[in-house]
Amino acid sequence: MFRFVRPYLSIVLLFTLAVFPALPQAAPGRDHIVSAADLHRAVRATGEARQADLTKIERFLSTETARQALKKADLDPVRITQAVSVFSDEELSRLAALADKVQNDVVAGESAHRQILKYAIIGAATSILIWVIVTHKAT
Repeated sequence: MFRFVRPYLSIVLLFTLAVFPALPQAAPGRDHIVSAADLHRAVRATGEARQADLTKIERFLSTETARQALKKADLDPVRITQAVSVFSDEELSRLAALADKVQNDVVAGESAHRQILKYAIIGAATSILIWVIVTHKAT
């Protein structure tokens, strides 16, 4: 029986010795396309930007005028602050930019009517976003 297997074994061995060295091998010390340090910096920057946006929104929602506008819209500021934390980075960034714009407008001295209108719009937008999140999680 060994007499029949020996020629095939020789062919397999020769084939393995011929093909194996031709296979691509990773060079030792060669790094990935994106280094681990670059990935770490990107994740850190994203986390810091998200935290800065959350801080801007929380600061905005803690102003007296915003609390009054949310109260008029029958929205709980605590629940909204908690719900904002589940927004995507993009949604959070947009809402933080809007909150910055409104605060800058208030500092610049826009009329009280426009301020209240903008707060009402932000309150409505926030409630809509929260509604979308709640209904999305329910399905």
